[in-house]
This record gives sequence, structure tokens and C-alpha cells, in this order.
Amino acid sequence: MTITKARWKARLLTIEATSTNPNAILSVYSQSGSFMFNLTNKGGGKYSDQRGWLDNPQVTTVRSNLGGSATATLTG
Repeated sequence: MTITKARWKARLLTIEATSTNPNAILSVYSQSGSFMFNLTNKGGGKYSDQRGWLDNPQVTTVRSNLGGSATATLTG
């Protein structure tokens, strides 16, 4: 899996990712390892979500229920 977008701007956290398995469940975690939310499956192996977030988490990790993971530093 790959994170294609990781942005925090105006208190809005946007994460987009792709997976080779279109049935995977992708979950977003903070730098400390705390669960934040699941990404929405957009079909064809594409996942994304936007959430209001008070503080910039700086770094996020997306993990698949099938074992893959990717980490990204957020852009502003």
C-alpha cells in the first residue's frame, strides 16, 4: 500500500492511499500509534478520508488489515 496524499490544513486532515487489494481495510494512526480513523474505500484499491482535526499530528501511518503499512509526514 502507498500513501498518495497526507495533508493537514486549516484543521482539516486529508489522507489518501492506494492498496493492491481492493478489499483491504486501511486504518490511520497517529505518530504515537493511537488509532485515528478508517479510510473510506472508494473502489479499485483507492482509499481516502477527510476529518476535522484540532492539532496537526505531524506524521501519520496507514495500516492495512492484511499486513501492509506506510508512513508519511503531513504537508501544510
